[in-house]
Amino acid sequence: MAKPRIAIVGAGFAGLAASRQLSRLPRQEADVHLFDRNASTTMLPALPDVAGGRLEPARIHADLRQLLKPHIQLHLETVQSVDPAKKTLSTAEGVFTYDFLVLTCGAVPDRRGLDEHQEAAYTLGSLADAERICQDFTAYVQSRSSPQVLVVGGGYTGLELASNLKLRSVRLGRPARVTVLERKDRFLAGLPDRIRAYLEKQALRQGIEIRTVVKVDSFDGRNVRLSDGSCHDEVFLCCSTGTRRGLPELQGEKQELPDGRIVVDEYLRIPQHPQIFVAGDAAAILHRDVPLRKAVNFAYYSGQSAGRNILLELRGKPLQAFRPLDLGWVIPFGSTAAGQVLGIDYLAGRLPLAMHYAMCGYRNFTLGNKIYFAKSALRALFGML
Repeated sequence: MAKPRIAIVGAGFAGLAASRQLSRLPRQEADVHLFDRNASTTMLPALPDVAGGRLEPARIHADLRQLLKPHIQLHLETVQSVDPAKKTLSTAEGVFTYDFLVLTCGAVPDRRGLDEHQEAAYTLGSLADAERICQDFTAYVQSRSSPQVLVVGGGYTGLELASNLKLRSVRLGRPARVTVLERKDRFLAGLPDRIRAYLEKQALRQGIEIRTVVKVDSFDGRNVRLSDGSCHDEVFLCCSTGTRRGLPELQGEKQELPDGRIVVDEYLRIPQHPQIFVAGDAAAILHRDVPLRKAVNFAYYSGQSAGRNILLELRGKPLQAFRPLDLGWVIPFGSTAAGQVLGIDYLAGRLPLAMHYAMCGYRNFTLGNKIYFAKSALRALFGML
């Protein structure tokens, strides 16, 4: 009887957690294959810090070949489509047949709300994006007497990016005018009013303007006209209007959310295709009838659970339902932060910022980077960042 073939698509937090579980399978029992177009993986929550020049890129990524067990076969390819009926996935290199599939393909920036010259707007979804923003923004600020930044989207990433770019311009000696645009009537809709009020106060202190009920009407690659009729010339435009599921295209019947996340059952399987598990930001995991938010810990533990369930199925044992543990969330904002952590409904100031860096260290990939972030957490706690 042929050995089962297991494919994992995506080497982020969920994909690596799944691979660690499946690496317990002896080589003679199964073939495990990991597909990702990149040779390294990235600590995504720290991207705004890299974009603002506060962190070196080397501190947030690691070589996949050094992280994977020797018998996990790495394919540096982009999976373009999956055919559940044939149990195949397709890349530019050819077609791969699987017995079990774990989709951990994550999410990519969605430039909705920007209809023209999308390629000229900066997004923050990868290490390459962060490095490009840092390099180009530095050159932009140094070449302008009055630099101006527009960040479209008043969510977590938009606010973090705005704060980091403001700080970068100040350190370069040319403070930029930074404006965050939110088309809804309030930014961070859905968050507690107390936390939103704190972040709004911090934005004023940092010189960041947050404007609501406004959107981009036109963008020619350099100049912006807003829905209120105002014009902004020679701007550094960043788009942070949310994310959508990345490749691959999944054929066949399934249920999806508007952002492309695939609805799974309690075992993280696609109900119509039980040989396919989905974890991380690609999965719509319902908890109390509400999809879990996209978060590092949910990605890590769901990937771990998906890998474990494949192990159980191969051994003829009952699958285990995924029970999410919500440790909370933090929004870093310059030298401060706010969020809900470990059951505390309102936490603001240096402590949650230190927690953010501590978590980036805890979930980091190498010992050296873990130590670096532990030191960063201490510096944040004592206001030394």
